[in-house]
Amino acid sequence: MISKDLESKIKFHYYRDHWPVGTIANQLGIHPDVVKRSIKQGEYRKKAVSSKILEPHLAFIKETFEAYPHLRATRMLDMLRDRGYTGSVYPLRKLKKELLPSTAKAFLNLKFCPGEQAQVDWGSFGTIDYDGKTRPLHAFVVVLSYSRRIFVRYFHDMKTARVLEGLKLAFEYFGGVPRILLFDNMKSAVIENAITAVRFNSQLLEFTAYHHCEPRACNPRAGWEKG
Repeated sequence: MISKDLESKIKFHYYRDHWPVGTIANQLGIHPDVVKRSIKQGEYRKKAVSSKILEPHLAFIKETFEAYPHLRATRMLDMLRDRGYTGSVYPLRKLKKELLPSTAKAFLNLKFCPGEQAQVDWGSFGTIDYDGKTRPLHAFVVVLSYSRRIFVRYFHDMKTARVLEGLKLAFEYFGGVPRILLFDNMKSAVIENAITAVRFNSQLLEFTAYHHCEPRACNPRAGWEKG
């Protein structure tokens, strides 16, 4: 037997944080079988209470999930609340998995050695007013992939000259030059990215050649590549 407090923590991390069994076991210092048993017991209780309560809404749920497969179960719950549903979100999540086989992509955990890579990107901060003028404000950001140490410098434009200036200041701040610079397809650095062929700004290539580092570009719409 486990304490009610531990059982509560297990269910909180499983249902609220969506942690897998292994993670819960490691973080709480217990055997994975204890986690599985606690979750399974809870599912039996919920099934007895919640299975019939979905029946009046099954046709609507199936039709909606099939038309909008990326719709979250929590959003479906809001829609069903307006239709008289009084149950929880858990049977909805289970039903969605049964109706729609998972299409989630599998990703490898990205690991880096110290000094191996830095990630480079721009962030927009709207405008700033001074001296009677309104000017755009952009943040040039460099993050070390291993330590997550961050460098930020603000500029009024995102031209290539600002990229090179920002990188030089980042190298001085970090006290060294990363082996690889990973760019998130900023136009001031990556002229073209066709996945199979990437064309970098010539000034950037001269800069990286001088500093003995390699520029790389993320694949379009692939933010997970930055870790």
